[in-house]
Amino acid sequence: MVGDSSYGAMSIEELVKFFQTGKVVGFPTDTVYGMGCLLSEDCVAKLRELKKGREKPFAVFVPDVDSAKELVEEFPNYINSLIKKHWPGGLTLIFRAKKGLPPGVVSSEGKIGIRIPDFPPLIEAMKRVGSPVINTSANLPGEVPPVSHKDVRVPLELMLKGDSKGGIPSTVVDVSGERPVIIRMGAVKVFEIEAITGKTILLSEGNVLNILYVCSGNTCRSPMAQYHLSYCARDLPLFIRSCGTLGFSGSPATENAIKVMEEIGVNLTAHRSTPISRELIQWADLILPMEPVHREEVLSLGANPYTILPFYEIIDLEKIPDPIGKDIEFYREVRDLIVKGNRWLEKHLRERFNP
Repeated sequence: MVGDSSYGAMSIEELVKFFQTGKVVGFPTDTVYGMGCLLSEDCVAKLRELKKGREKPFAVFVPDVDSAKELVEEFPNYINSLIKKHWPGGLTLIFRAKKGLPPGVVSSEGKIGIRIPDFPPLIEAMKRVGSPVINTSANLPGEVPPVSHKDVRVPLELMLKGDSKGGIPSTVVDVSGERPVIIRMGAVKVFEIEAITGKTILLSEGNVLNILYVCSGNTCRSPMAQYHLSYCARDLPLFIRSCGTLGFSGSPATENAIKVMEEIGVNLTAHRSTPISRELIQWADLILPMEPVHREEVLSLGANPYTILPFYEIIDLEKIPDPIGKDIEFYREVRDLIVKGNRWLEKHLRERFNP
């Protein structure tokens, strides 16, 4: 049975009645297309059957912050600003769970994952029925989470029509301790979480941080920085790229850039230039522009401001000077500035991977 996710073909009253019968409902959200039923041990069993025996605990959807507080032992003050911005939204927070909750939503460590979805019909239905909803993505293990009811292969008795807004899973953050721990990277950027909470994040095992350097032609400064950090931080789970705002594609690093980096054991010969793009900007968790003009270009392409760390500000400069067309001594000066900035950056990245 497929109903409309608007207030038209399927009323909120009908959705509430369906939930009250204990059925599993499929619904679009702000992240991926999900499925769920009212919070109970019976619901856990049904979802595990649909997910082919999944043992990991399921997340819980709630309609408001007060409902979340009823499920947890402690609600830390440092997340208040974060939930004001991202609840409802693509942010799942993990807390210490209160006693008596179904074991299928509580981990072996006694924790529970909670989110307020940005899907008004579901929020209203939860308010009317007076219960949270256990939720999971509507896919089988190993499959890509669906973004629309049309993509769902799990057998459901009711699916609300509609496409999910983002197609990106929620960011999962453990806030049960003094320091936010990123369990899964997703819709909310990790450095936004750090900035809003004022707490240094910790990235748990399995997460990879995407780093992007930006300069003009992508043949001098940004590849020098990219390959140097790749060499120095090769033991960290980083994916490091670079690009240029001038649109050059396929050009090698300049001869002098290759020479001065060889002097410190870094090989640039494999580099080929890449033009900046919206896709790269959205891919990046941390963007490091070399000049203010590059920062403005990044912002014009829709970058989240929290992902931008001007590389020149790391070493208290107005910009990293462009060495293109200059002699090798000038290149060495620029290289040394980049090395200085990367040493600072490497130290701070390590603090976010090592507790």
